[in-house]
Amino acid sequence: MPVRAELAGVASPDFEVVGGGTIGEKAEQLRSKTPALKSIGFHVPPRTVLADGFLGDFMARNRIDTAKPPANLERAIRRGSLSQEQFVILQRTFGSHGSKPLIIRSSAEGDARGTGIYESEVTDNNIKRGRKILQGVWASYFSESAVAFRRDAGLSEGFGVILEPLVGQSFGHGEYFAPVMSGFGYTSTPREGANISVVPGIGGGVDSRYGEKLTRDRVAIYDYDLSEYIYEESSRMTNVGNSRKSALLGTAARGWRMHDAMLADVLWKGNEFHSPKMIQQLFDPGSDLNETVMSHDFQLSGFFDMIDQMEQTFGKPQYFEWAVTIEDGEPKYWILQIADVDAKADYAEFQEGTPLLSAHTVTGSGQKECAKIFNCWNPSDIENLRRFNQENTGYVLLYPSRLTTSWGTMFGGPRLKYADLSNASVIVEIQDANHEGDPISHFGGQVDMTGKFFGVLDDDPDNSHDWDTFIAGAVTEEGSEVYQGKVKVVASERRNKMAVYPLEE
Repeated sequence: MPVRAELAGVASPDFEVVGGGTIGEKAEQLRSKTPALKSIGFHVPPRTVLADGFLGDFMARNRIDTAKPPANLERAIRRGSLSQEQFVILQRTFGSHGSKPLIIRSSAEGDARGTGIYESEVTDNNIKRGRKILQGVWASYFSESAVAFRRDAGLSEGFGVILEPLVGQSFGHGEYFAPVMSGFGYTSTPREGANISVVPGIGGGVDSRYGEKLTRDRVAIYDYDLSEYIYEESSRMTNVGNSRKSALLGTAARGWRMHDAMLADVLWKGNEFHSPKMIQQLFDPGSDLNETVMSHDFQLSGFFDMIDQMEQTFGKPQYFEWAVTIEDGEPKYWILQIADVDAKADYAEFQEGTPLLSAHTVTGSGQKECAKIFNCWNPSDIENLRRFNQENTGYVLLYPSRLTTSWGTMFGGPRLKYADLSNASVIVEIQDANHEGDPISHFGGQVDMTGKFFGVLDDDPDNSHDWDTFIAGAVTEEGSEVYQGKVKVVASERRNKMAVYPLEE
């Protein structure tokens, strides 16, 4: 259908939809929940959503047929052109936000929790650059990993794009723009009540690898005073290695690639993100950003009360992404993304004795039977895994964290992607010296959405693993070490425990 610059659905000063068709779950959750969020006391940025029909018109104009796609579909989308009407709509949207930088965000079915499978980007208010970024976000919908993810999660097709101003304020004498802090959180989980992950600057979603996890119990020790928490915890952790220190407490952020929900912990300058060194300088004692945090009354009890109200209002646990700015001397809390989280049944019966493998930091609950354990130990094993994944389903993947981080691939080596492991049922990460950040961030919400179990291998090999049995049952397959026996995997998020038991043939 022709694209029209008009509202589809309920008109709102906070939310405009352009074009026909679906707008994706992320945008739909925001549209339906914005009035209630504002009544609780949260703020939301104004949003324009380009519906699926907007993309459809682009594809038709450029004669791109997904039923008979060109050899390089993603490149064809990136190189395509907008119609004059589409360009004018985009130009109007950019112009409505003055000089503020904009976020161009993906919104697909089943993607409300920010799985990181699709790209999102921040751009300065430049229509020519913004057009190219928009087409890059569209192209990410057709990547190999994205297609595999939708198949495994059983998601319907449809892709919207959200355009919104970056929530933030000026720092460094006007050179930088970002929120004071941001992060993600859950109103409750199987293990605990409300919790938030906090980073300085732009941090955002579940894929953010750097952050300080806060619960009511942790901040209550400091009377809910964030400034006191930062001061006391930073002092206590003076001798703790960088692998434990969070970005909130002064460790420089790493990681550059921006996916859904703004992964890098950064500040915005001009048309790019500034260096990790500058992040540390701006959050060091006496810096502009640090002084903003330390000189204001961040009493987090009120924030946690608002978080509790979200779950009460929407009737089930919520995943949310948030940011805070200071206006007129007072903190303003913004909701950038929100999604329902279905409560999980958590019944797990663990056996006596030493399992083949055991893990913590668990995602998923229940029991699975798997055939084979693929040991993806080196970058050279990733290509072997790709071939193995095409021929096998329902297996356990064992891999070191360096294969998902920039440290492990800094010399141009491959990095694990969802398409490499799409047919695995259980994923077990080994944290090594090159580990970067929160382990579940390596695959965002992709693991949870597709029903896979995830865990981090316990670091007590004498009491947690039966390596003798593992080695005895392993042979070389597709050029890598693969344990050939059947196994039963039991997982419990509530107990934060996962165990892999060998099954007799």
